[in-house]
Amino acid sequence: MLDIARRFNMLSERIRRESVELGIPAIDPEDGLILSSAAFYVGGGTGSYVDAGAGIGYSTIWIAYGAYHRCTDITCKIVAIEYDVELASILSRNLREVEAMFRGRIEFEVVSGDALDYFSRLEEKGREVFDMAFVDIEKGDYPEALERLENLLTAGGVAAFYNAFQPPPPPLFFDMVSKRPWKPVVLPTPAGLLLAVKTAG
Repeated sequence: MLDIARRFNMLSERIRRESVELGIPAIDPEDGLILSSAAFYVGGGTGSYVDAGAGIGYSTIWIAYGAYHRCTDITCKIVAIEYDVELASILSRNLREVEAMFRGRIEFEVVSGDALDYFSRLEEKGREVFDMAFVDIEKGDYPEALERLENLLTAGGVAAFYNAFQPPPPPLFFDMVSKRPWKPVVLPTPAGLLLAVKTAG
């Protein structure tokens, strides 16, 4: 347990530095700790997670760290979506390293493309897919992402949205997430992290 934690610290610091060097906005470590904790707590349903707007994997590995400690009896799956083809290639490389560290408990799927298109394709299959979703795409797309995730998250699942403070999502998003089936909270990290639990019914 401690060995994995130490190795994860080194790996996460490297990927964060790489993100900065490439000019990719990355979540703050405080956000990562929250995502990791959420992934640990909610991972008892489908064992599947999605990171929409994964960049080169900094947010993804935080989700994976929490999932690793939850998924002791099953292999959990994390779908990492990145629109930029070059970044998706680096993302794949980084996640192969993480997959090896987590010894087969976590399986990654990298999707190079648009997150909303991916959600739409899953919706057509008509079933709940994910225990948790992290969304860090264009802020104007947050309302549609929330609408899609209502059909894709399990009851009790968590949707996390980055940049609740700055740059802010449109007012429509906050109006939508304040209504059933969502129960939201904005956590005061530097950029703001909104968590919304999908309630039953």
